[in-house]
Amino acid sequence: SRLGSKVLVFFLFFFPPPEVVPPIGALTTARGARGRGECRGSMSGLSVALFLPRQLFKLGLIAVQLVALAWFLYAAYDIRLYPIKEFGYIIHEFDPWFNYRATEYLAEHGLSKFFKWYD
Repeated sequence: SRLGSKVLVFFLFFFPPPEVVPPIGALTTARGARGRGECRGSMSGLSVALFLPRQLFKLGLIAVQLVALAWFLYAAYDIRLYPIKEFGYIIHEFDPWFNYRATEYLAEHGLSKFFKWYD
């Protein structure tokens, strides 16, 4: 099917197959007519058989990391909005405009009226 071939192309693009590199002891040299050496070797059947499970494991790790990231982002968003959910849309001590007005009131009316002032 077309979807299957697209998935396979996507999978092979991001997770290319391992290079066909023989193990260190598996190299043999065959001399040609001019004396040049050719290296021959083969990849073990176990590494070929484990290619797909390794790639699926990597894909699973990436998926787990993305789910954890999404969960952390949601938790950060939810923690930030907790005061709004709990107390409504009233900005309390973090409002710079309120701090400016409170300082202005303190300067104009004095300390005793400031502590009795209700905004």
